Amino acid sequence: MNVVRNIVLLVATAGVVSAGLFAAVVIQTPPTPPVSSGGTGTGNNNGGTNNGFTISPALPAGAQVAYGSANSVTPPNTTTTPTTPSDSTGGVQGYVSSLPANFSANYAAASAPLLQAYLDGLRAAANVGPLAYDPILGEAAANLIADTIASGQAFPAQGTAVNSKNKTPIQQVKAIAPTSTVKYVSVLSFVSDVLNSAEATDPQTGLNPAETNFQLDSSMIPINPGWTHYGFAVVTVPAVAGKNNATRYYVVFFAKE
Repeated sequence: MNVVRNIVLLVATAGVVSAGLFAAVVIQTPPTPPVSSGGTGTGNNNGGTNNGFTISPALPAGAQVAYGSANSVTPPNTTTTPTTPSDSTGGVQGYVSSLPANFSANYAAASAPLLQAYLDGLRAAANVGPLAYDPILGEAAANLIADTIASGQAFPAQGTAVNSKNKTPIQQVKAIAPTSTVKYVSVLSFVSDVLNSAEATDPQTGLNPAETNFQLDSSMIPINPGWTHYGFAVVTVPAVAGKNNATRYYVVFFAKE
């Protein structure tokens, strides 16, 4: 069957304040991110604590969540100011009973290293230096996804990327790490429900449209030379009959310390 969906392009501007993220990795004991494949949470992945992160609000029952991996990159010493907006793209539609109701086991965990390698590759191809992975940014990404779902929105808020508490991306990061020193934050996200079984069972097939949108991002967020850190979350949620199809979320926070 042919499925008609609405394609939505959202553009948001990150807020700028005087304090932010990265001092927070030295206060208290930072969570240990997964080594290579991201994390899939605990129990049935219904929110709560995942690899040291507490996702707030909780994700829907049956959701999978995975994060990027720690790397050995030293944050670049850049004088460039990354005054880019936050962009969100993707496509969603009304509930279609004939579509796959859920994603395969460990789908998010398998997607995370693919997304990380792709983002690193984009920067290498553009001849800009690699970024240090920061788990606090990954937690902020997971929280924004959870907030978007809980507030009944298909995408992060259009034009602002604020959450339901009206917090900008940099304020969302600072809510996790109040004493941090981040100065700029942009969010790049892609949200899509499944259109066929391949998207629900093959993580690379599911990731392909996100990669295309990230590469074509008009603000060139992934390859901006002003960033020092990044972090992301991949979340999948199952279908709810009569309400929504199985949906996947790829949300990346880029930041400058």
